[in-house]
Amino acid sequence: MRIRWLLNLGLVVLVALLAVFALSKRNADGDRVLFTAIDPVNIKTVRLQYGDNEPIVIGQQLDKWVLLAPEPARANQFKIRNLLRLAAAASERQFAVNTDSLDKYGLDKPVARLWLDDQVIHIGGRHPFKNSQYVLYKDAVHLISAHYFDSSAYSYVDLISPRLFADHRRPVMLELPQLRLQRNDGVWTIEPEDESLAADRINDFVEQWRNARALAVARYTGRPVVDRVRVSFAADEGVTIQARDQLALGILSYKPDFVLYREDENLEYRFTEDTGKRLLDINAE
Repeated sequence: MRIRWLLNLGLVVLVALLAVFALSKRNADGDRVLFTAIDPVNIKTVRLQYGDNEPIVIGQQLDKWVLLAPEPARANQFKIRNLLRLAAAASERQFAVNTDSLDKYGLDKPVARLWLDDQVIHIGGRHPFKNSQYVLYKDAVHLISAHYFDSSAYSYVDLISPRLFADHRRPVMLELPQLRLQRNDGVWTIEPEDESLAADRINDFVEQWRNARALAVARYTGRPVVDRVRVSFAADEGVTIQARDQLALGILSYKPDFVLYREDENLEYRFTEDTGKRLLDINAE
């Protein structure tokens, strides 16, 4: 009888613990407060400004994010989407704004201001004891996880796509300092001729160019061009190679880094020295 009583008691305790757990989980989910009601999917224009610096303006073109200011550039889609996650951040704590105490939260002189369409978020200081950040939205101060906004990851150049070419552009001609490749009727020709090169090796070499991603992107520093690369991209059928989309690249250095200059974007793309060798020498391992 005693054993049965203890078993029943244990079952009652277990059921009670499960009920408490389920209730606490439901409360935790139910009490989750988003500090804005903005749906990131519906955002069309983004403006980010650090202090009194010129703002970074981001917009959409053909369902892709692009940088519009301070200079037009292709945008890093992943970083833009990550930045927009800030709109859906959970508020760990919130309280009514008091203009006399904004300095306590770094909101008298915000680190940055972020406009999502016509809604503005003021980014303040970090919490002194936890990895959280104060933000001001409308008439309330919120505390959110600091990982939603890392100012070092959202400078103008850090928001630029590291890809040398837009992902839809397909090279059909590469003119390198020591090599020229051209695709006609689906077949690549190479100058100077090299019969030892298989078609797969040539295709792989061109794909390296097509998918080249820089380690870093920076505004052009004014260094002189030491050599040049010319690229033509596929266009509509029947368009001559001379009339196709063409791009000239300047080589600024071969080592210790391989640096390419896109004059049309006024940007430098920095690669490792080894990457430079693989992009210039079709026989490089």
